[in-house]
Amino acid sequence: ADRAGDNDEYEPARAAPWEQIERDGRTMEIRDGAESWQPAQLRLELDGTRILMHSNDIAADSLADLACDLVPAPSEPPELGR
Repeated sequence: ADRAGDNDEYEPARAAPWEQIERDGRTMEIRDGAESWQPAQLRLELDGTRILMHSNDIAADSLADLACDLVPAPSEPPELGR
């Protein structure tokens, strides 16, 4: 797979087309649900991690807003017991 979600098992034949957008300097692809059973979807790659988001309740444009708030997880566990 070249992009996040390329080989997604949830890829119906009548799926809406992907639309490439840029938001806050991040390039991502979104698509709204084409049918009542198909959720809105978003896919992007962030620092080498492929991300696929989908929702039956949130529009694809709103998923893009949420994706802008994603940050890399820390590479070290937090110190506990201070």
